[in-house]
Amino acid sequence: MFALKNAGLFNLKKGTKLATASSVIDNKKNIKLKELAADQTARSLDDVDAAVVNTNYAQAAGLNYKKAIFVEPLNHDSAQWVNIIAVKKQNKNNKAYKDVVKAYQTAKTKQLIKKYYGTSELPAWDRNFNK
Repeated sequence: MFALKNAGLFNLKKGTKLATASSVIDNKKNIKLKELAADQTARSLDDVDAAVVNTNYAQAAGLNYKKAIFVEPLNHDSAQWVNIIAVKKQNKNNKAYKDVVKAYQTAKTKQLIKKYYGTSELPAWDRNFNK
């Protein structure tokens, strides 16, 4: 729903953290929304006018993101979907885990992400999501 909001198609109720169809307000284009499991959205394209398809499912279905009518921007709304490296609270200062993060968050990793995913996947460890 945040992708559709960011595309300017409607607004969401103030304070929405995890949007559903009932979170939508100002639907001036009267878009009919049907909620599906994320892994079903690419398969639904023959049956709907448009679908929001997560990158991993779009890639698995052979969809080319460069032909998408909209690609969600990196901003405060999309920050909740960034993958993270997590540990138990008691391990947050464990040197081994800090070394894993340090080894991952490198220029070489950025190069490999770009090589294999183009701009459909982006490293997020140095991004500002407050825009």
